[in-house]
Amino acid sequence: TDKLELYPNPAKDQLTVSTEQAIENITITNVIGQNILNNSYPNDKAKKYTCDVSGLLAGVYFVTVRSGGKTLTKKFIVIR
Repeated sequence: TDKLELYPNPAKDQLTVSTEQAIENITITNVIGQNILNNSYPNDKAKKYTCDVSGLLAGVYFVTVRSGGKTLTKKFIVIR
């Protein structure tokens, strides 16, 4: 099964993204679909990354992760 974990959720400054396969790309979008962050990791084999979300306004966001040829999306909340 494909698993995407986000923690802590809700987040304040840091959001850790964890999957079972190597992460190829992480995109954070807001509720109206604007890209806030887009990081690619084409040569890394890491299954966990920490994203800095300290600059985001409080609200609801979505993390989309491309991993193992699949795309997984999960909602997270930023609090201030």
